Amino acid sequence: MADRDKVYAEVYRVLAVGGQEGMSEMTELMRDFDAAIEYQVGYAHAGFTLENGEEQLARYFPVVELHRHDGALEVTEAEPLLRYILSGGERWKTIRDEKRDELERFIAGRIERDGAVHIRKHGGLFLARKEA
Repeated sequence: MADRDKVYAEVYRVLAVGGQEGMSEMTELMRDFDAAIEYQVGYAHAGFTLENGEEQLARYFPVVELHRHDGALEVTEAEPLLRYILSGGERWKTIRDEKRDELERFIAGRIERDGAVHIRKHGGLFLARKEA
């Protein structure tokens, strides 16, 4: 969303009354694999997060509630985690082409050492309403 102000104003306009941050362990895992890799999970780069979304929405909606849905994953197999990491588009082409097997061995070794890769998830949704 290049112009969030415009988007929020439009959402407010069409909304009918009565209508309806995490995984730092992944960054750490990739840093342990190769410190030169700048891996970041999440959408902090998008400018709208669980931490700042309420403030942004409150400029347009009198009632904004954050409903958190935190959890965790215990990853016990290397392949699914590897596929998730490599699903990040073109920026992971070098890893896919040159370091895929090395990364898979690294993840498998971490799972063998620790029993699993523990990943905390911070999720949620905002409920924004026109009226209280």
